[in-house]
This record gives sequence, C-alpha cells and structure tokens, in this order.
Amino acid sequence: MKNQFSTNSFLRFMRAPSPQLWLVRVRKEFEPLVQSALTPSLFEKTPLFTTLSARLFFASGNPSAGPDILIKRIRAQKAADYVRRLVWCQGKREFLSSCALIEMGLRCPAPVGYAINIVPSSRFDSLFISAFLPDAIPLSRQIIDMNKPDRLACLKMAARDIGFMFSRRVFHKDLQLNNILLNPADPAQLHWIDNDLKKIGRRRWAKQPKAVLEQITRNVQFCSIDEKDFFIKEIVSSWAIQKEEDDGQPS
Repeated sequence: MKNQFSTNSFLRFMRAPSPQLWLVRVRKEFEPLVQSALTPSLFEKTPLFTTLSARLFFASGNPSAGPDILIKRIRAQKAADYVRRLVWCQGKREFLSSCALIEMGLRCPAPVGYAINIVPSSRFDSLFISAFLPDAIPLSRQIIDMNKPDRLACLKMAARDIGFMFSRRVFHKDLQLNNILLNPADPAQLHWIDNDLKKIGRRRWAKQPKAVLEQITRNVQFCSIDEKDFFIKEIVSSWAIQKEEDDGQPS
C-alpha cells in the first residue's frame, strides 16, 4: 500500500531500558516535535495505556513544534517479528495502513511516522507515532450503555466503513470495538486505530464470503445474535452499494 505522505529520516540512540537505535521516519511537518519528544525520559513516564504487546506514551506539543502526539512502543512477540523487523515491522504497517485509510476517505488519528529498532536483539520492535485524539473513546466502552437504536446506528457506521474497505479488497486484521473510537462531539464519524490492513483474496471472497465475514468479525462483541446478523448484513450491503458505484452501475 503506497502513501502520499512524504517523510524525513533520522537516527536516535537510547541506552535504557535496553540499547535501542531507532531509525525514525516522520512526516516533514512533525519532525521538530518528534525530534524533541523522542528521548529516554519519554519512556520513563507512566504510559497512557498498556497491553501485552505495546505501551502508549503521550508527548505534548507546542505552537512552534506541532500538536500533541502519541508514541506507541511495540514489543516483539514472536520470532517472525525479529526476522522481518527491518522490512515490515508493525510500526511501519500501522503507518502505511493509516495512510491508506485516510486516502480511502475513512478516519483515523493522523499518522505522523514510525521507527524501526535496528538493534537485532532488542525486545522493542518498532514505534508508531500518531496524532492524539483526547476526547475519543473506544466504542466498546460506550456501546454498552447505549439503547438499542443507538447501538445499531454505531454498528451500521462501522459496517459502512468495513464494507468500503472490502470494496478496496482489504480488511482490518484486528477488528474489534476497542479499535474503533467515537468522539462524543462528532458522533457521526468513527476513527480507526491499531490499523493493520490485509488484502482479501478475490477467489476466497467469491467462494466463501460467509466464512470470511465470520473470521473477520469473530472478535467483535455483540449484545445479541440479531445484532451480529444485522452487522454482517450491513457490511455486505455497504460493500455491494460501493461496488455498484465503482462499476458505474445504478443502485
């Protein structure tokens, strides 16, 4: 997946908590901010969020250097992560996937850049750097307290975006409500995070669409079977409408 965001590169060495030599690639307009933020003291702060594979750190911007950003430090989880680090690390995949979503017209925190740790033995694989959305909340936290019409409206928005991705023959590899943000100030738009897009095989989609949909939605939590059926039908409907528009056929 190509992107139209031009980037600059620089190196940053850190000794703690283990030797790290980061090859950083960031969008030109964000380079001063990332240069000043990417220091050992950043990773000594309490993370905003922690998972088994990553920690999110907040870096405050200023009028001269740019807006607030998030720096996601990603740990290597398996042998393949060490092998493919220099070519196709997770930070790079998230950056390119986020750029691709924006080019499709979908929303996600603006991708700022990524970094590759070129120390082969380090457990820190890569960094993904993005804009910070302070008011956006994961859909999983909000949908529980919604009434049924509002839940269905949110699921329909998510299905619309997924159907659009399908029309471009890609899907989100970690599709779950935790990875979809909703800003209460702008409830008509969703923001996608932890973006790692994967191509859908045309032959498999043509022969086994139900199996593909079941696999992709397996981590999405629904309140009922009816809501799951509604969600899958909306994905297929959105994909079909977009395909007709792309083919130049009337709806």
